[in-house]
Amino acid sequence: MNALSDLASHDYPDRPGVYIWKDAESTPIYVGKARSLRNRLRSYFAGGRDIKTRFLLERAADIELIVTATEYEALLLENNLIKRWRPKYNITLKDGKTYPVIRITADEFPRVFRTRRIVFDGSEYFGPYPKPQQIDTYLRLIEKYFPLRRCRGPLKGRSAPCLNYHMGRCSAPCALKIDREGYARIVDEVRALLSGRSRELVRELKQKMKDTSEALDFERAAVLRDQVAAIEEVSEGQSVERIEGGDWDYVAHVAGPAAAPVPATEGAAAGESAAEGATVVVLQVRGGKLLGKEVFRIGEWGPEEESFSQFLSDHYAGVRTFPEEVLVDSPVDEESLSAYLRELAGRPVAVRMPQRGRHAEMIALARENAREELARAARSVEKDAALERLARDLGLDPPLRRIEGFDVAHLEGQDTVASMVSFLDGRPDRKQYRIFNIRSLRQGAVDDFESIREAVARRYTRVLNE
Repeated sequence: MNALSDLASHDYPDRPGVYIWKDAESTPIYVGKARSLRNRLRSYFAGGRDIKTRFLLERAADIELIVTATEYEALLLENNLIKRWRPKYNITLKDGKTYPVIRITADEFPRVFRTRRIVFDGSEYFGPYPKPQQIDTYLRLIEKYFPLRRCRGPLKGRSAPCLNYHMGRCSAPCALKIDREGYARIVDEVRALLSGRSRELVRELKQKMKDTSEALDFERAAVLRDQVAAIEEVSEGQSVERIEGGDWDYVAHVAGPAAAPVPATEGAAAGESAAEGATVVVLQVRGGKLLGKEVFRIGEWGPEEESFSQFLSDHYAGVRTFPEEVLVDSPVDEESLSAYLRELAGRPVAVRMPQRGRHAEMIALARENAREELARAARSVEKDAALERLARDLGLDPPLRRIEGFDVAHLEGQDTVASMVSFLDGRPDRKQYRIFNIRSLRQGAVDDFESIREAVARRYTRVLNE
């Protein structure tokens, strides 16, 4: 009896818990949770296994069980073990990017700036912002209309404020031009803007504008008027969809081929995917407005409910701001996930699958986005395969990333020029297109080879020097 047959013959407990598949070196290669360990592990040894399960069982030599009191405890434990070991066959998020966020520091007089690094020192983070223009727009607005300090490091006392104060772009707490309470009110306004509560902020600013006008402070009223107009423009420009109410995340996914084929092994034919992948889209609605979209490419996607639950727990373990509700497009253990998110957020966060109404429409929109992203990924895989074939045919070592081509034109030997086009990862890189006025030919000479030699030499001499 081999090791797998021996494992299949065990009588596993009918209890919630976590199971850990290990290879011959006792290295964890997959961690999963189950409401019933007995039922879940029986499914591994039943017929009709998917490709991922087949690969997993070919490499598995042992299994370790950790029984828990509830499925919620199993969810917490599973998430901790995956973070600790990063097992090979657990799903991995493959968005390939670390999106920037806006940070409000935890200082007595906080700063606001862009960052990609999360520091757990009490600072607040808003985002992420997948599109750079979103974060640029917010930061320009904050810099112009919310006079917060921009000097780095600890606040140092100054006898006179810097130029930013005189330009109206800093309230100069370093020179005691503003007290802590007044500065905190400005920070609260920035927090409201970044949290999507722009309507509430605009109402407050309009009331201030009215009060300053009645006090005949027309210069201050004009600044507030411009501030209101800028906030309304930003809010309207980013309000792709409007929904009455609060903060939601809409999470939908579409299963599809894994991003890359695996080499031939005893368990799979050449070119066969190790597992079916998936694309997950998270639409972020804050203050009733759709503010952003996150896309995740999952390399391996196993049993539906298990993989989707694992994605949710893994994703929300890494965020800093939470919605009121997480709305999903397929069944999950809503009670366990809600309890898990409540512990992460420090407040209730519901998880549910809407069946009708506006929320169901938004889920359909998220799924449509996922389909588009999956199709785009498929096109990218085809392009990469074509580049690999080209590199192989030309005897080059893949990956073949940049391709550049030259051509020469002249008017009967006069005004000879060479043009260069450039492709990066199979796509035109128009910023790298170049025109070279050929200097090495005598007047009236026609020599395409010498022209190409000069253009190539000038191009790559500059590349090497830079």
